[in-house]
Amino acid sequence: MLNGGFLIASAAGFWVMVQAGKESGGLKKLGQILGALIIICSLAGVGLKAYSLSTDCAPGGWGKGPCCMMGKGMGACPMTGGAPGQPLGR
Repeated sequence: MLNGGFLIASAAGFWVMVQAGKESGGLKKLGQILGALIIICSLAGVGLKAYSLSTDCAPGGWGKGPCCMMGKGMGACPMTGGAPGQPLGR
């Protein structure tokens, strides 16, 4: 769901840049900066979402992050050196 929102925001940023190109002076520069900022934030959001899905226990994620290894029975936890669910230091 969020990826569609990022795509829409990116398209809106492009639209703002196109509309700003029709203006002149300070408004043109402001619109171009604002449009570029919207696009950059949208692309960063997609990248962060992909990273989150690849490292966290999110539904649909790959489930390889430390939060999945701790207490979910997926093998030894690299953060504690023990099996999941064991207290630290054992």
